[in-house]
Amino acid sequence: MVSFVKPSCRPSLTLTLCNRMQRLTEPAARPTTAEDVGLNIQPKKQVAMTRIGLIGCGMWGRNLARNLAALGVLTGVADRHLTRAEKFADEFGTAHSDVDELLAGRDLDGVVIATAAPTHAELACRALECGLHAYVEKPFALTLAEAERMSAAATKAGRQLMVGHLIRYHDAFLELQSQVEAGVIGEVHHVSANRLAMGRIRATESVIHDLCPHDVSLILAIMGEGPGAGQLFRRQPCDARQCGHAVELPCLFRRAQRRNDH
Repeated sequence: MVSFVKPSCRPSLTLTLCNRMQRLTEPAARPTTAEDVGLNIQPKKQVAMTRIGLIGCGMWGRNLARNLAALGVLTGVADRHLTRAEKFADEFGTAHSDVDELLAGRDLDGVVIATAAPTHAELACRALECGLHAYVEKPFALTLAEAERMSAAATKAGRQLMVGHLIRYHDAFLELQSQVEAGVIGEVHHVSANRLAMGRIRATESVIHDLCPHDVSLILAIMGEGPGAGQLFRRQPCDARQCGHAVELPCLFRRAQRRNDH
């Protein structure tokens, strides 16, 4: 286990906790009101609840449906296999339909797309053209041309388009990123990422599209920039029938290069 707290910080941390405990044991004072400080606070404007539709009722779609339902924003689910959509609708207490009906509806603010990778670009563009915000599970797209088309559709529609790099929002990574930015762990000269678990072997995309996006996203966030140069190496493993291909993707970042030059 790695701690990001310097030893010199612990006394002040302990003091803060002690002060909070002392306040908890003190008699409660009357809360300060707006009138006490002469503020004229207007009631908050009521904001309509966000309404999200889910396209894709597979393994990962189940996780997304569960979280959307827990947030109270899941409005409907759709899948090319209607029986899957029906089961999701019953399980998570929402409506179900086919994809065309979901996108044509006027009761949604956005959609979450968790379908097979080759369908991401088409579905995202259709959703954006319908005036919906779109969250797309990774891989965002399988080609640069598809990604550019999706980005252009979002710009034209004036809607948000987001890719599901969920590890970027993990508490451990957020703490690591803040410590890197604060210089607590020193200058970053080298970042190495290794995938030690195979995961699912997919027929629709390679490991570069399936697993690598997570690692690349984290490294880009840590370095704060894109690489100046990179090259993809593909190695044939001992048994390609079981493992597919192993790949290496070394990249050189300008920031790290500048530091090494000094």
